[in-house]
Amino acid sequence: MKLNYIKKSILGIISTLSISLIIIYVFNIPLHEITAFTLQLLLLSLIISLIRLISQAVRFYILLRLFSNADFKFSESILMRGSSEFFALTTLPFLADEAARTFMLIEKGLPPTTSFSIAFTELILDTVVGAILSFPSGLYALMLIERVLAVIILLISLLQITLSLIFIVFSKEKRIHFLEKIKPFIAGRKHSSQLITSMLKDGAREYSRILGSIFSTKYIVYLTLLVMLTIIVILTPAIILYGILLEYGYNSFLNALYAFRSGEILGLLPVTIGGAGLTEAGVYLYMERVLGIDSWSSVIKWRIATYYITLIITSSMLVFISIKYFKRSLTQLR
Repeated sequence: MKLNYIKKSILGIISTLSISLIIIYVFNIPLHEITAFTLQLLLLSLIISLIRLISQAVRFYILLRLFSNADFKFSESILMRGSSEFFALTTLPFLADEAARTFMLIEKGLPPTTSFSIAFTELILDTVVGAILSFPSGLYALMLIERVLAVIILLISLLQITLSLIFIVFSKEKRIHFLEKIKPFIAGRKHSSQLITSMLKDGAREYSRILGSIFSTKYIVYLTLLVMLTIIVILTPAIILYGILLEYGYNSFLNALYAFRSGEILGLLPVTIGGAGLTEAGVYLYMERVLGIDSWSSVIKWRIATYYITLIITSSMLVFISIKYFKRSLTQLR
């Protein structure tokens, strides 16, 4: 893993922690409220976080088995998928963890086009399923006359679904011939133009093979399994929020899911590292304005139980896989 990636991630952790401390200071949140974790809640958070990471790894493993010729062990899939999640938590949203997984797969011998297409397929699944689950959150807010928040949630969800459908529709082989006519403006010489066009065609063909297959009737069983795993991935942070809100006397899982999806939607905006600040604001605004729950301490507590626990787990995986990678590199040098 490139050292520059790690440096940016460390800066991301510092930035995220700073935002959390600013929220605590500005809203005068008592420290004893956000640090008072019962053993049951701590274990729940740890188990749920592990379930989420394992579900991601299983999904990743299925895609590797379906669309790569390499013989990957499941343990390798867990390490690769988990360690790449570290970058999703510590960099700006979109393609950071996908880039990390692509790099790892290339290091394992997979072609770059296959590596990126597998990672991109995961992104499409997360985006589509997440947006669909966010719609009820927006509609419920609209029913309770919280129009501004509702419109933001619905518009971002609609944009996600629209863009994802465009990618899925254009994943059909017959629709990628337009790439043959691309003449990159940045290429000054003829052979450069032909080379870049050839690379685009190869990438589009592999992207078409993988994404087009997944969303075809032939792979309906695999698609169903992948969607179910994606639902588990998306629901797990809401389960932790529900467990925290139970301690505050609120017992509706559906409301916890709505609040979480609101935070997740706002956190997708590429403004802060790992959605820090925006995610918390989205959860709090939905809880306060739609659900009538005015509790910043529960939001920060939830952030600790999801973000920081997952960060500890994934950083440990990254250290482990990096040590293996550097050991292999030293062996090859000898």
